[in-house]
Amino acid sequence: MNRIRLFLGIILCSLFFVQYVTNAQTSFTLLSEKTQEAIITDLSIAINNLAQASKPVGGDDETYWAASMVDSLYKVVTVQNKPFLEQIATIHHMNSYFAYGMNYFSSVVGMYSCPEEAGYARYSVQVCDSLANNAKVAGYKDIMAVADLSAYSYFYTQLYVTMLHKINGHKDFKDRDLGYTLQNLGLLRYVNEKGVFTEEELTKIYFAFDAVCFYKSYYGYLMSLTYDDTQRKKTHEKLIEYAYYIDEVSGPFFEAVYADEYQPLKMTNDEFEAFMLKATEIKVDIMRLLTEQFQLIAEDQKNASAE
Repeated sequence: MNRIRLFLGIILCSLFFVQYVTNAQTSFTLLSEKTQEAIITDLSIAINNLAQASKPVGGDDETYWAASMVDSLYKVVTVQNKPFLEQIATIHHMNSYFAYGMNYFSSVVGMYSCPEEAGYARYSVQVCDSLANNAKVAGYKDIMAVADLSAYSYFYTQLYVTMLHKINGHKDFKDRDLGYTLQNLGLLRYVNEKGVFTEEELTKIYFAFDAVCFYKSYYGYLMSLTYDDTQRKKTHEKLIEYAYYIDEVSGPFFEAVYADEYQPLKMTNDEFEAFMLKATEIKVDIMRLLTEQFQLIAEDQKNASAE
């Protein structure tokens, strides 16, 4: 957790002083308008449905408040003629509220069993609100401002699984992927500062990293809340299939980033568009599966209270 603490310390100290190199590009030219609209529509609906389904599962006032914030942002993100990166940032902001809503009760209960994680979770709203504001100040033109918000949004999503295990007495549980998104953020910052890649290449790298980070954040979440053995097996098989695809596509990006010398990315814009559509399909399906689990849990709670 030391590396995680370091990244959190850095971001908390600089939330109001972050300066981004504002790019001149004012429109997102890597994707067609039709594809942009499809991605924003599908992702925003999926995360809003997920947050609303989480209300009876979280069960406290903060969960309901967080879900209402997600719904408010959903109404904002669906407004047409907003820049693509602004809409992507808003979707990550929605995700951060969903994560907070689910984490709040666990952060209170876990003050003794997992105080470090509980502390991070309780301040997640302040952190992500500030990062969302930084993206706004940057005019949503700098991919790093969006990357900061997405990385911390996913980090707080992962915290739920870690707290859940520790609260339930699984003291030896270690989420190997907790902090992965922050490590990738550090790598992306390093690459950006080196100035090796073009703006277009850096944007493609970010979205490849984003697909990996989403998967790692939601995999444990979904599996931890899928209790039926048959459904659990089917879900696991589907997630493994998704993992193979994401690894295959993102692999060359990681190789290029870690290379000693500059290697131009070989993904064409058409290939990038196909990847973005597939990555969105995967995200939406994973959120759909988690939404269904929330609905099942809520139904079980309702039946139990009626007995």
